[in-house]
Amino acid sequence: MRTKRLSWFKEISIIVMIFIVSSVSLDWWHFRNMPQGALPEISIKTLSGQEVDLKAMSEDKPIIIYFWATWCSTCKLVTPTINWIDNSYEVASIAINSGSDKRMKAYLTAHDYQLKTVNDNKGHISKLWGISATPTVLIIKGGEIQSATVGFITPLGLLARLWLTK
Repeated sequence: MRTKRLSWFKEISIIVMIFIVSSVSLDWWHFRNMPQGALPEISIKTLSGQEVDLKAMSEDKPIIIYFWATWCSTCKLVTPTINWIDNSYEVASIAINSGSDKRMKAYLTAHDYQLKTVNDNKGHISKLWGISATPTVLIIKGGEIQSATVGFITPLGLLARLWLTK
């Protein structure tokens, strides 16, 4: 019985290690062209017309920049987590190639999302930032990129990244 448990433990450990290596490798691949450190200089405006200064927002505590799209199936799983975390942390949501402002407002209302959302309808902002996949979650502190991840992220995983931010 003890040998069987040890065998299961070894197999689970190998699977976890493969998952971790794969995840880190994919994050590296997606972010190889992304700016490191300081944020790109950019002026953005939300759908409600509010100017957003990401550097100023991130001076005192970490903020989240969330690149996503209405057509992204994984985003449909991640966006509720981002919307939930928006109650505790500042979030700047950037919707990529998701339609007109009117369509974006209707989508956010239909899903009851309260996110400050910038409509990057032509993909200019995402190109400037080197974003190649959605969803992409960046954690910014002091005007610098501290953490980045692509794809599905759990609420616990997002909170852990925020708590570990310098």
